[in-house]
Amino acid sequence: MSIISSSGNLSSLAAIASAIALTGIAPVASSIEPTVTEDLFFQEIPVVLTATRLKQSAADSPASITVIDRQMIEASGALRLVELFRLIPGMQLGYVSGSRFTASLHGMADRYARRLQVMVDGRPVYDPGFGGVSWFDLPVDIGDIERIEAIRGPNAAAYGSNAFSGIINIITRHPAADQGTRTSATLGEQDTRIASLAHSGSSGSLDYRITLKHQEDSGFENRFDRSSQDWMNVRGDWQINTTDSLLAQFGISDGFRKEGFPDDLENFPRKNDHQYNYQQIRWSRQPDVDREYVVQFYHNHLDIDDDFLIPVPDDLVYLLGGVPPLSMGWGFESDRYDIEFQGTRRVSPALRLVLGAGARHDESRSIWMFGTPETIERDQARLFLNAEWHATGQLVGNLGLMTEFTDGFEPLFSPRLGLNYHIDRSNTVRVSASQAYRMPSLFEENAGQMIYMGEERLPFNRLFISDDSLDPERVRSIEIGYLGDFPEHGITLDARLFKERMTSLLTHAYDYRVEDPVPPPGQPGDDLYGADRVTNGGNVDIHGLEIGFKYAPTTRGFLYLGYSYLNADGTQLRVDPYYSGVRKSQYRQLGPQVPRRLLSVLGSYRFDNGIRLSSGFYHSHEVTWAGDGDEVPSYHRWDVKVDRTFKLGKTDLDLAVIYRHIGADQIDFYNQPEDDRINEWSDALFLEAGLRFR
Repeated sequence: MSIISSSGNLSSLAAIASAIALTGIAPVASSIEPTVTEDLFFQEIPVVLTATRLKQSAADSPASITVIDRQMIEASGALRLVELFRLIPGMQLGYVSGSRFTASLHGMADRYARRLQVMVDGRPVYDPGFGGVSWFDLPVDIGDIERIEAIRGPNAAAYGSNAFSGIINIITRHPAADQGTRTSATLGEQDTRIASLAHSGSSGSLDYRITLKHQEDSGFENRFDRSSQDWMNVRGDWQINTTDSLLAQFGISDGFRKEGFPDDLENFPRKNDHQYNYQQIRWSRQPDVDREYVVQFYHNHLDIDDDFLIPVPDDLVYLLGGVPPLSMGWGFESDRYDIEFQGTRRVSPALRLVLGAGARHDESRSIWMFGTPETIERDQARLFLNAEWHATGQLVGNLGLMTEFTDGFEPLFSPRLGLNYHIDRSNTVRVSASQAYRMPSLFEENAGQMIYMGEERLPFNRLFISDDSLDPERVRSIEIGYLGDFPEHGITLDARLFKERMTSLLTHAYDYRVEDPVPPPGQPGDDLYGADRVTNGGNVDIHGLEIGFKYAPTTRGFLYLGYSYLNADGTQLRVDPYYSGVRKSQYRQLGPQVPRRLLSVLGSYRFDNGIRLSSGFYHSHEVTWAGDGDEVPSYHRWDVKVDRTFKLGKTDLDLAVIYRHIGADQIDFYNQPEDDRINEWSDALFLEAGLRFR
């Protein structure tokens, strides 16, 4: 039960408070006489790092970029990292359970959204085994994040396959900018308990930070989805000399989560254990302002222990004349090793280049997912080039090229060309076109999931297999963009019209021809036969409009709006005909898997008495989740946060109250109430307290 009911006067007061937070900035700011200096008027649009691997202004970038800065992060009231992504236009976010999350740009996502590249301080965290990102396992504290840069649109030209629909780069604070010790605690509904401790310090030319965190909650009220996690992250930045620096990071997390449904034999209620660790080292040399050389190595390791016994239905026991214990699992272990070199050079006052090469080794192990105890391996090499050319004072061109060589696949060539025209210092228009690919995950390429019988794990029933030869997914994209920056008014506006054509989409199509190791009663081709086959079987066209708007006339507050309108048309193979031709191929329409409209509004203002009032409003059009997800109705979500900082000598005390899901009409991912298989949010209250020692 909620601490505060979603009905009644308190909810109304919260809604009124939210409206004040969202609309109060303009009248307050209008009473302030701004001092518009020449420096303010001609200041450069903030530098971004992710789009082309070159440090450049957003106005010179060939891509649409959303920057979630520290001010927005604090105002959001987010308890989980993925909740911040609601602020990205076109981003769809879902909770498969209380601790399993999925996030994708432009929909078409199941519980393992695989078309988005995510990086933490330039280290990709895409899992090669199953694909996507295991958000639950990432040892990243929201308090450590400086900003998030989201590239909306394909970006394989800069970062290779898997930067298919876009990139999210999570950039943490440099330890030198956050010296001291901070600790925080959050308590609230769903039995939420969050505690963190971080210390940043210096020793000579070395700056370092150590962060520890514990997080647990009981998930949705009607679900078996309690979770708990502990992790540690360590970062060190060593300024070796005036030209050389070294970044070293490592982290480890350990936890469990419960999931499953009593009536789902392939997803039965169980507890699974998670272990994750990573190591990253990056050496940089900058001899002068026109040259920089970077070498980076990282290793990611994920181990999910997830297997269980299957209750055998009585009718199956009768048909087979007795069945030994059956077991299956979704657990696996994966590793990625990657090394990369890149060099940046200003060739002339008008031309800058970044060139590089990299090599990668992926491997995964799972008797449950691959049907073999052997390690599945894949190697890849890549070459890339990005160039920025200021053809005139108003025209800027960006060219990106990526070539990838992957075991078992033809070489992939991912180009991008962008032209930016600066109408004046405040207005820029952009045209760009690109091609990108997504490689199949190791599971998609080598699926052999099986139900086993007996303690010997003898093969019994096939669940997933892969086609003998798969092609990478491909997307071709063209966009027209506009960027307006008006510092004298505190306004930035980013708009993007785009069209994407995706082909060779990977799908799980049920194939009645697949035979099981232990043939069931009946004839081949009946409903007891068959398995899901991973195959190329889908194409879709998506076109739409995305808008990002921010109004920050004073350092006290801001108003942000993100909006997307998406229209999709395409099909995906769902059932393959078996050999007799009795059955016909069946296709799923992909349009319903893309939310037509997405809206996010976030506002914040700090009053003279030090109280800051923030509020977020989010809307999603109805959508059908892929995989085992359901059709969920459109929803509105309203969150409010009130916080204040108290100065206690050299110590800051931060107190906050967060009230989320006001109105609570959001259903997430599952929507089968007749089977008690539904993720339904209720309003919830959370209390936060933190201390910062300097």
